[in-house]
Amino acid sequence: MGITYENWKTFFFNEKEGQGTLYDRVILHSFFDRFIQKNKIQTVLDCPSFGMTGFSGINSIYLAKKGIKVTIADDNPERILWIKALWEKIGVDDAATFIQIDDWSNLPFEDKSFDLVWNLSSLWHLNEKEVTGVLEELGRIYSQILFMSVHNSKQIVYPLYKKFDKEFFTEVNEKFCKEDFLIDMFHKKLGEINEMGYFVTTPWPGIIIKKEEFFGGKKTPFYELPLDNNIDNIKMPEYITYLQGPPVKGRINKLMFLERLPKFIKKYWSHLTYFIFQNKSYN
Repeated sequence: MGITYENWKTFFFNEKEGQGTLYDRVILHSFFDRFIQKNKIQTVLDCPSFGMTGFSGINSIYLAKKGIKVTIADDNPERILWIKALWEKIGVDDAATFIQIDDWSNLPFEDKSFDLVWNLSSLWHLNEKEVTGVLEELGRIYSQILFMSVHNSKQIVYPLYKKFDKEFFTEVNEKFCKEDFLIDMFHKKLGEINEMGYFVTTPWPGIIIKKEEFFGGKKTPFYELPLDNNIDNIKMPEYITYLQGPPVKGRINKLMFLERLPKFIKKYWSHLTYFIFQNKSYN
């Protein structure tokens, strides 16, 4: 089952969590590198930070390791503590600020206070009022780039994803991954979309279930919370090390040509859709 407000903590106890999304992170990092190279990014807001990643709040670690000041925003006070503990375990907690959000329509930041604001497949975890409020706020506080991503509901395997993970789809609001709906909403709330596309284009389908289940095997709990679910027992994600390893990067780089496929193909196969908004001062 995918990550929900009910099961998020279980992912912190599986050191192998995230290995299946190594490719996703390399592609995400390529976007970050592009933003950094084209403009001087010094401050980043990861908001909302709760999205598709098992180890919540971990996707901005790449930026923190480059010396960029990162702020992680989440609406769950307990999860904020766990995110901070994970960053401490990895050894980068001094590069980040962790903020609890009580009202998505009233973020505690000044206008244009972050060079880059971004999130990864997080909108469908919010209700309509929260999405409306947070979009207006994100548009207010980014100074250079706003990068939004959502699950690609146009991919041809999306109906299978819904079939195999019915429980997950009762926990999310599908409206907020529907491309046409989002384009209309983004235009109203954020203005011009400077760039839109699709990413994480792999030979395998974008379905977050065990391969045994996909091929007809017995369904088992995706993750179970251990009896001793103490915050001190958070696991170190193995992929943190794997991402640095030449063998892994080499294998991933061999697949990178798929990201250069024509847009009309990626539209029906890539796992995620992205939208980029830029202020006029961004060159």
